[in-house]
Amino acid sequence: MKLRVLGYALLVTLFGMLDYSYVSGSQLWERKVKEDRKIQEVIQSKHKEQESLRERLKVAGLKEEDVKPFFEAIQKAVEQSDAVALSKIVKYPITLKTPKGQNIKVPDSKEFVANYPRFITPNWRKAVLEQKYKELFANWQGVMIGRGEIWFSSICMSEPCSKYELKITGINPWFAD
Repeated sequence: MKLRVLGYALLVTLFGMLDYSYVSGSQLWERKVKEDRKIQEVIQSKHKEQESLRERLKVAGLKEEDVKPFFEAIQKAVEQSDAVALSKIVKYPITLKTPKGQNIKVPDSKEFVANYPRFITPNWRKAVLEQKYKELFANWQGVMIGRGEIWFSSICMSEPCSKYELKITGINPWFAD
């Protein structure tokens, strides 16, 4: 709805965040919709946090009480550069790419530990360590750390999947560089 007051135009929106234009003579002050969208995105992301990670994890078929200690174990291993600890929670075989684009097929934890320095980069470590638990992304494929630097999911240990273990199913060091 537009209101005109003494030569000034004021645009008031009923929906959205503080979207207004103020015109005085040849000067124009306008709060851009783009800025408003940024504010709305922040509000929505906070709402999504409150929506709860629990709801997002349901999509992946996971429980928060299982995911949190697993996530913390990943961060601890990465923080301490503990290749052995990280190797114990990877699903094998796994194919990794080095930052130079080479594929490394890793059949077991022994090979993982041996190749750890080839694919772990400072930027990858930083992305994993900066991930906040409440901001984890989850979908039907599992849970993503960072922008895809690590993916983990449940691996069925029995039929019909009444028991499962969480395992790292993807490591993508080139995403961080």
